[in-house]
Amino acid sequence: MGRPPKARELYDALRTLEGRAKEAQKHKGCRYSRREVAKQADGRGSSLDRRLGDWLREEWDKAKTPDPSSSEQLIAVVRLWSEWAGEPCDESRWRTLLDEAQPPRTPPRRPQTVLPGAAVLDRVAEAGRLRMVSRWIAAGAEPQDAADCAEDLSLGDPRAWWSSLPETGFAVLEGDLGSGKSLSVERLHAADIAAARTDPQAAIPVFLPARQVLADLSQAVEEAAPVVGDPALRPVRVVLDGLDEPGLTRGEDLLAQALAVLHPSWRVIVTVRRGFRLTGVPDDERQVCPALSPEAADVLIARLGGRAGAREGLSTEAGQALRRPLFAVIAAALQREDRRLPARPVAFLQALAERGVRLSGAAPAAGTAAADPARRGLACRGRAGASRTGGRYRQSRYAPCQPSRRGPGADGGVRAARAGAVLRRPGRARRRTPGYGPGGS
Repeated sequence: MGRPPKARELYDALRTLEGRAKEAQKHKGCRYSRREVAKQADGRGSSLDRRLGDWLREEWDKAKTPDPSSSEQLIAVVRLWSEWAGEPCDESRWRTLLDEAQPPRTPPRRPQTVLPGAAVLDRVAEAGRLRMVSRWIAAGAEPQDAADCAEDLSLGDPRAWWSSLPETGFAVLEGDLGSGKSLSVERLHAADIAAARTDPQAAIPVFLPARQVLADLSQAVEEAAPVVGDPALRPVRVVLDGLDEPGLTRGEDLLAQALAVLHPSWRVIVTVRRGFRLTGVPDDERQVCPALSPEAADVLIARLGGRAGAREGLSTEAGQALRRPLFAVIAAALQREDRRLPARPVAFLQALAERGVRLSGAAPAAGTAAADPARRGLACRGRAGASRTGGRYRQSRYAPCQPSRRGPGADGGVRAARAGAVLRRPGRARRRTPGYGPGGS
């Protein structure tokens, strides 16, 4: 099906207005660039600059029609161009034209079988539990310990330290590799599910791994939310986990979408590695995931079969790393095998990859870090914004947050660890590394 006629009219109107603004700037002796337009119009230069390039390509057939989530950015650009051209800006006309340029919306696909509300929420909750169990196993925990940790609500609950957690609006949870960001938002998601059990008008819980959102963010939410309730009638609480995982460009685009499409009754919480460029996010909407206390790290290591006091005798760097849940779990796994704890944080991840290869019974691939420690490229993983591969977003029949079939289940620790055997080397394709453990994203 072709695009509506109004889409071409919007395209021609935008290019014509840009041409008049460009000529006016040239007449004033000012240099014109779309990058400067994006910077002045929105403040998020990189993402809007790319969108302008997509909207205004020379060939109409290759141009993209702006979607409603970009309406405020579009109006800001039109307002700026009109100002430069010395013309009045009829915002209502542009908004109407944008609406009429949209293709007919296909209603979100509904589940074929409508289950009672409690049964639907049970499936949503079970999907979250399986994600948590998978992360614990992938980091080195025994399956039963992983299940117990997933059930223990005292592990990773951010409400104990996140005093500014908003009821609605936007917030970012930042943290280093393995700091427990994913586990924290899983606990928030579980709390939203529990609230929906007792109140049929409570917010709809939606959990989306960022690497699996391949289309528009608002579309992904609209497809997932109806499993639990109608987002047009109820608030929505969205978790977007691992903003940095799809790569810098896609991560910035998802961030811009999250800020642009936020409904007044929604809450969107995003997790991301520290160091990722959070353009347009004020400091009061950012929260850092804290490290475990030394005592809590000792308790966790002992609970998973390690020895309390594991930090004794380690370097300061390694001791601090053990205050992150991922590294504490790896330490416990190594101690269960009576292995000496490494002196550097990167060596913990190397040991996890080697353990996965050993348990799988497969020989490490030539040139990987597991086969040759001297060539490990794992340090690159800590760099926010690095690109990764990921499975396609799979929405199950009932639960919007069902994990991919490729992800490990309760007995999939070997597969999860094996997936981390191929580590980063510059210029090569990359598969997931052991950051899939607790808070690994």
